[in-house]
Amino acid sequence: PVVRPVTAAEAAAGPALTLPHLFAGSWIHSDFGIWIGHAEASAILMTLQDTESPRPMTHDLLVNLVKELHAEVARVTISELRDATFHAMIRLSTSGEDVEIDCRPSDAIAVAVRTGSPIYAVDAVLDENAIEFEHEPEDDDDMVEKFKEFLDQVTPEDFAEGS
Repeated sequence: PVVRPVTAAEAAAGPALTLPHLFAGSWIHSDFGIWIGHAEASAILMTLQDTESPRPMTHDLLVNLVKELHAEVARVTISELRDATFHAMIRLSTSGEDVEIDCRPSDAIAVAVRTGSPIYAVDAVLDENAIEFEHEPEDDDDMVEKFKEFLDQVTPEDFAEGS
């Protein structure tokens, strides 16, 4: 299958829960969200935010095992959506051989962000599930600055006028 690179990024998904989303790297910007559990999201976000655990977490253990076996994570691929469940593959390279291991996308992404390995998604999965945007996403710092400017200028009366 044809695959496209994607990158893991943070995105707010509610008042108390932050989940990673995948962004497709193509000429059309699209948001490709995979909803995952809180524990898995925390494992990914810890790495994205350069936070270290005092003891190795499960995904750290997996990465350490791969290294000790003289292998490397070549890439991870979000391979399909079947029965409303995303599937992924981790490709390991060792001694000139590639081995693909079926796994949950959250585990694949957690391993990829820890190893700096590329993340891909099969075109068919992106085509069916990505939400396309008409413009490029704004830089987070620019967006925050614009919102601060708005807050500096808005008054309670501005909200009352519309009702």
